[in-house]
Amino acid sequence: MEINNFDCLKKIFNFDTWNILYCLCTIKDSKKIYHTYFIKSYEELLKLKDEIIMLCKLYNATAVLDITPDTLYNYNKYLLRKLSNAFYRNSAEIETPNEIVHKVIRTEYPLSNIIVEVTKNNKEAILKWLDNYFCEDSKLPFCSEGYRNYLRAIVKDENYEKLIVLRFNTERFHLAFPEVNLSNTEIILYNPPLFKCQKCGGTNIQQKCWVDVNTDKVLDYGDDEFWCTDCHNETDIEEVN
Repeated sequence: MEINNFDCLKKIFNFDTWNILYCLCTIKDSKKIYHTYFIKSYEELLKLKDEIIMLCKLYNATAVLDITPDTLYNYNKYLLRKLSNAFYRNSAEIETPNEIVHKVIRTEYPLSNIIVEVTKNNKEAILKWLDNYFCEDSKLPFCSEGYRNYLRAIVKDENYEKLIVLRFNTERFHLAFPEVNLSNTEIILYNPPLFKCQKCGGTNIQQKCWVDVNTDKVLDYGDDEFWCTDCHNETDIEEVN
């Protein structure tokens, strides 16, 4: 199932303090991290959009975005500690940048967001509860005209929609919705589509194409001829929902 949330995340990057550096974007699957980005702005995210989608399709991996922003201060502090230990012991443990950034202790940003998982059955009830909550205090970001300033984004997930909302009282929320999951970490940024064989439902599909023998560059995909290595038949394909 293809998931593409690039176009709805502009408000996530409304950083208003000098020391906020990035949101962490990671391309990974269940076994490996392939690439990590430090995204400083929505404009930078859009510039990287084509590259991120290309890598996801290349590795059949998912791009996830950690919506809690972090500062360079923690990253630098960890590196200095590692250098001090290496100098004192006259040895160094080798770590990749990906390993380092995932070991850094995160500092909770005071305006960090909360992710609320919603379904078709409870979405309107949850939005109504949030409306009432943010209307209680004039200092909270809600406009009396009905525009939901507290709602930073609505993103798609594999099984749910997710509301990204400014921080609120989670204890009060759980009294009203004890079964609803809350988090403040990752959302899916991009997940490539997966196709299956129309005859057997298998996902090991090959497509005939023309390739330059000197550069290995794919020149043309021909007439959409597909071969399923699961049932060993020529077939048509459809996207897995």
